[in-house]
Amino acid sequence: MKRVLAAVDGSLAADQAVDIAIDIAMGTGASLLLVHVSEPIRLSRQDYAEFVARIEEERHREAQAIVNAARWRAESRNCRAEIRLLTGPVAESIADLAEAQGADLVVCGSRGRGAVARVLLGSVSNRLMHICKVPVLVAR
Repeated sequence: MKRVLAAVDGSLAADQAVDIAIDIAMGTGASLLLVHVSEPIRLSRQDYAEFVARIEEERHREAQAIVNAARWRAESRNCRAEIRLLTGPVAESIADLAEAQGADLVVCGSRGRGAVARVLLGSVSNRLMHICKVPVLVAR
C-alpha cells in the first residue's frame, strides 16, 4: 500500500477514521492524505454574492481548522500527512481525489456532522462506497 486518503469533517466518526488511517499508513509505510470537502452554496440571485463570499470564507476557515487538527493528530504520532481543501459534491470529490492521487484506500466516518443534509441528500459514506474505484473503509 502506497497511499491512504482519509476524509475529515470534524465529526467524532471522522476522528475515528483518521486514527484508523494513521494506523494503516504507519503499518504499511503508506503516505497519508487528509481531505475536507465543502459543498458549494448555490443561490440564484447576484445580490447575494457578497453574503455567499463571507459564508464561504468562514467555511474555508473552519475546513482549514478541521484538516489542521487531523494533521496534528497524525504528526503527533509521527505520521506525516498532506492536506487538501476541496469544494464540490463531497463523495464525488473524495472519489475523484482518491483516483487522481493513486490512493489505495479511502477511510471515512460512518456519520458526519450534517444530519439534515444526510436525510435530504443521503449518506456520504454510502455514496462513496458505491462510486469510489478504490476500496473504502467506513469507521464506526
